[in-house]
Amino acid sequence: LVDEQSIRSFLSGSAMSEGVVIAKGKPPRHGLDGSFELNRPIQTPVPRDVGDEGRHRPQSPFHFVKAGDLIGRITLPTLGKPGKDVLGNFVDAIPGSPYRYRLGPNVVTAPNDENSLYSKVDGVVVIDDETIHVDDKFEIQGNIDYKTGDIDFTGDLTINGDITTGYQVRVNGNLLVRGSIYSPRLVEATTLECEGGIIGGEHESRVICREELKVRFAENAKLTCAGDIIVEKALVNCRTIAG
Repeated sequence: LVDEQSIRSFLSGSAMSEGVVIAKGKPPRHGLDGSFELNRPIQTPVPRDVGDEGRHRPQSPFHFVKAGDLIGRITLPTLGKPGKDVLGNFVDAIPGSPYRYRLGPNVVTAPNDENSLYSKVDGVVVIDDETIHVDDKFEIQGNIDYKTGDIDFTGDLTINGDITTGYQVRVNGNLLVRGSIYSPRLVEATTLECEGGIIGGEHESRVICREELKVRFAENAKLTCAGDIIVEKALVNCRTIAG
């Protein structure tokens, strides 16, 4: 808006010739785009209990859910707020764009709230090419380490790497480890196939299976299985309970 008092002061010479504001507008506040917000619980970091004192386990980058869990919410775009030019004319705000998404397998909306998404099964949330879905089979590219944190998954899990020292993997399903298992706090699964070895350390390295355990070799580990333990090469200094 035009500041007539400032203009009169400037013309009368009572105001400085530089830096005099004679008109002021108000820019529009453009709308915010819609988005998808995962329903992640707040987690308190747990101190490492095996080496690396002072470091903490991060929140897992994977979003695991149970059947019936709220996956997340779609937030709607906002319209924004118009501004004004120096003559007092309205300047339109640009409204936000809606979040683009599609419902994939195993995801439903709430009956009375189409912007709240729920899981139909136990599994992991995957957002791929604007599609939100839940998979009951999961594959991790790489090791279980500080980047992944501990894993607690309901479904079948494949790890294309190792389980490194001090980490825990619990799977209510079948677990396939393409690498080796090094001094875990705990590995627990319905069935476990480890294409490498299970190598224990100074602390107790527990591996528990409810049906069958297959491994190439094991050293200094505690292996417990309600079914068969199948070893391709050798067991060295292991405590083994089978059947």
